[in-house]
Amino acid sequence: MWPTCYETCTLYTPREDLKCQRFVDGMVRVYFDGGVMPFLLKISFKRWAKLSAPASLEITNNESACKAEAKDLRQARLMRLLPGTAKRKIKRIRRRYVTKRDRVVNRPLNGAGPSHFAIECHNPNTNLVDLTVSMAPSTETANILFEQRAIAKPGYNRIMIEVADIGRRVDLSKPFGIAITPNLSGELLTLYFGCIDFVTLVEGAIDEAPAAPKVETVNGSKKVKCVVWDLDNTLWNGILIEEGVEGITLKPGIREIISELDNRGILHSVASKNDPEVAMSALEHFGLAEYFLYPQISWGPKSIGIQRIAKSLNIGYDTFLFVEDAEFERAEVSETLPSIRVLDAAEFLRLPVLPECQVPVTAESRKRRFFFTEAVNRQAVSEQFEGNYEGFLRSCNLRINVHPLSPSNLKRVYELTQRTNQMNFSGNRYTIGFLEEIMSSTVYGTFVIDCEDRFGTYGIIGFCVIQNDEPRMTDLMFSCRIQHKRVDHAVLRFAIDKYRRKGYKKFYADYRRTERNSAAGKVFDDFGFVEIGEKNGVNNLLFPAESSLEDDGIIEFVDIENSE
Repeated sequence: MWPTCYETCTLYTPREDLKCQRFVDGMVRVYFDGGVMPFLLKISFKRWAKLSAPASLEITNNESACKAEAKDLRQARLMRLLPGTAKRKIKRIRRRYVTKRDRVVNRPLNGAGPSHFAIECHNPNTNLVDLTVSMAPSTETANILFEQRAIAKPGYNRIMIEVADIGRRVDLSKPFGIAITPNLSGELLTLYFGCIDFVTLVEGAIDEAPAAPKVETVNGSKKVKCVVWDLDNTLWNGILIEEGVEGITLKPGIREIISELDNRGILHSVASKNDPEVAMSALEHFGLAEYFLYPQISWGPKSIGIQRIAKSLNIGYDTFLFVEDAEFERAEVSETLPSIRVLDAAEFLRLPVLPECQVPVTAESRKRRFFFTEAVNRQAVSEQFEGNYEGFLRSCNLRINVHPLSPSNLKRVYELTQRTNQMNFSGNRYTIGFLEEIMSSTVYGTFVIDCEDRFGTYGIIGFCVIQNDEPRMTDLMFSCRIQHKRVDHAVLRFAIDKYRRKGYKKFYADYRRTERNSAAGKVFDDFGFVEIGEKNGVNNLLFPAESSLEDDGIIEFVDIENSE
């Protein structure tokens, strides 16, 4: 039985407006350019949770709907950034919700109206999920007048309900609400939703969706950063050790796919059971060797090879995709490294259209492989350096340039906010529209950080947002390319010093500690930040007024904004 009040049970977790947070992590947007809407909603339902909203039969074209959605998102985020007491913020949030609800339910119906209520749902689980779709008058929420059960099979689902069927039970000319409820037995459930709306279908619009590629793991929310390829009967047709280079041929389209993903900034590597020298000679013969970073070619388990690649690239397993023709090898990797996505080699042509391979393309993403190649050179020099690591860093002539957020770097900063995990201290993922709002705001200061050394450039590797009035660092994130180079320490020192020179004694920072960023988060301990509070999983840190700042002299800073 569902409770009528979520504030008295053990499951109650307050949101900003003090209503119950029924979804773990809220509704998480996963940006995806291939659907009706430009994003999916990732929802992890707690027990008794349901997805509900007021409704209207009024429909509009998709372009207008997307623009209205983007505008609403910007307004919501800016509202949260406005100063004020917690009580005042709660009142603003509630007032905004009431205004939105009234606008929806009182919207007049123009034209013939919709033909169906549509739900697009991706079920990443291996089991069927039982859902109940219900609708009821807004004034009689306890009296559900329309209910329909629906089954979400693993993978993509499109659920269509005819408006005529709903209209037989519910007076759709009056305000009403809609709810989608998983019929859970208590366990946590994650689903991804696309379009959930009333629609008008054109002829042929309800044909079956194309079959999804056979991605055999379910952690699909993270974008792919590296594709790891098997070789025999995956990258090429034939078995190299048996047929030699003359007897094998590249699979049609492989070269173009590797080049396309490389252009997007998605890296490539190899995990193959083969003779290393012979296999690398074959890759050079086909003109592909330069694409593959840290190739692991041996007769050992492929999971071990992938672990070595992950360590060398310093990226998480959940950002890998392994392409392999042999079911045994796919199973071995999946069992050993369950967060890695695995793709049957027969589906390799679908790689460019996979949602997790849709990433922002910038000038820097096109050079990402070369950044890692330069990192290999740095590592080689580091290993030959006679002296301690700090001395080696000084010899690198590290230089940081700090720019404000601007139209010229906006797209790269957006890409950084979408990709960064290990050194993202807030966990925030920003849209282009919201970054534009921050860029034009006087409430916040923004630092866009690029880095270079004697080996080459790292490109734009960091982004920082500081609320000017306290001051409070609300966002700090870096590319993993600069990990262990004292860049994070240098940026913190620069930011604190900049605001001290403006007359501020104290400096605050928000830090959402996760398993992924906990190691990098030690930078706050190194500086002597103290924790003064915690709210909704965010630690409130303070750098006391009496604390001193010491420059280790490793990194040169150039503040572009103040040097012009």
